[in-house]
Amino acid sequence: MSTREFNHMAPSFLSKASDPGFWSYAALIADGVHRRYRIYRDRRALERMPDSMLHDVGVNRSEIDRFVTHGRDFPRSRAA
Repeated sequence: MSTREFNHMAPSFLSKASDPGFWSYAALIADGVHRRYRIYRDRRALERMPDSMLHDVGVNRSEIDRFVTHGRDFPRSRAA
């Protein structure tokens, strides 16, 4: 590749990288990846805990998925 071809390609990449839409889309993807990793990490940590520790936290083993995905304040579905 000659220097002229490289210089011709550089502005095309830089114009996309300087577009605010590009960075907002990249930030959305990064946030999604970070959230999924946090859920994965927290779920594994809670699954390793014994039932007595889960009880201290205030969650049953069957509620771990809801707990890490939606948080503590998400309404529980309890049968009356």
